[in-house]
Amino acid sequence: GGVSCVDFHPKEMVCGVGRSNGTVSLIDLESFSVLASQPVGRDVVAGWEEQNNRRQCLSFGQSGESLFFSSSRYVAKFAVKSGEEGKTLTYQTGYSVGEEDRAEEILALRGVKGDRVISSSISSAGASVWVGVAKEEGEEVGENNVDEFKVEEEKKVEVDEKENDENSEDSSKREQKQKPKQPRSRTLSTKHRNPTTSSTSSPIPNKTNNNPSPSTPTHNHNDTQNISNNNNTTNTPTATTRTQKTTVEKRNEEKKKRENKGEERAEDRKRKELLEGHDALCVALANRLRNIKIVRRMWNKGGNFRVEALTQLRKMNDSTTSMDILRLLLLTPERPQDILTKDVQIPLLHLVKDLCLSMELEVCVFGFQCLARFVTCSGANIKKEMKEEKGRAGGV
Repeated sequence: GGVSCVDFHPKEMVCGVGRSNGTVSLIDLESFSVLASQPVGRDVVAGWEEQNNRRQCLSFGQSGESLFFSSSRYVAKFAVKSGEEGKTLTYQTGYSVGEEDRAEEILALRGVKGDRVISSSISSAGASVWVGVAKEEGEEVGENNVDEFKVEEEKKVEVDEKENDENSEDSSKREQKQKPKQPRSRTLSTKHRNPTTSSTSSPIPNKTNNNPSPSTPTHNHNDTQNISNNNNTTNTPTATTRTQKTTVEKRNEEKKKRENKGEERAEDRKRKELLEGHDALCVALANRLRNIKIVRRMWNKGGNFRVEALTQLRKMNDSTTSMDILRLLLLTPERPQDILTKDVQIPLLHLVKDLCLSMELEVCVFGFQCLARFVTCSGANIKKEMKEEKGRAGGV
């Protein structure tokens, strides 16, 4: 069936998909692959007929271990578990919500709380389900403070009006007793520029100047009331936006943790490979040094022990050790012909032949270099022996 509803896992990068035929699937949002899929049970499968199932809802529990799938008359509960093989989805139970379309109201706006569905007896009895947004404590206190502020402002306005009336009466009596220049100078700076007009003014306008004072706080009271109402309307975010922000932040944190764990595992793997390579190299060098010491000890004894040393070197079947010994015998000395006697030439030639037939290019090239050196040294020895034989024959 087609996809009818979708919901996201509250703690992981997993998406739940509900289909019109009553099948629920879990999809990995990173690889977009289906992790698990499970149909509803036989006890409620009749409520998932495609032609009668136009209204469907899907919602994860707060812990993410439960998944609720609702049709027009039934609610099915699935268990979501994580294991070594991955996510598993298991159908548990089904709930009847009556003949009316109540399942969407139950699951709307996270109606499922504590991984428990609302009792079927409530919906079957005809009681409607309301999902509201709870106000915070700070907001309720703010509204109460606004009401108290209104009452206090009204009291202050009344007291200010009385005091202004008394002050106006006292000032009028004083002005009649005193000279008229003092009040005229006050009115001159605020209203009139011409001194001739100020001399004709009477003290009566002072009452008109003092009367607007009680009207000003009433205007401020209305402004404060409007501002407080605007602040209360703008500073009340909905619960849905808060839950969305928290879920996005949690997902980002979990994604960063996964990336950090992956980097740490890669570094540990590289470090382990380096240590294993170092240990293998140490073992190889130790074996090589031991073989060289054995050959050296036998070679220094002289005579037939040198032939036995070369045969043992060939039996070791170690090209690196053979290269080190031949480099000392053929390539390092200035006159290796003194070392290459007749009994040593044959086993030495076998070693050179093995190097020349090697599959490694570096070993093969080194073998041919040794062969060229061997030929030149052997030719010099043959010439030397022929001269010695001629000298002996002439002496005889």
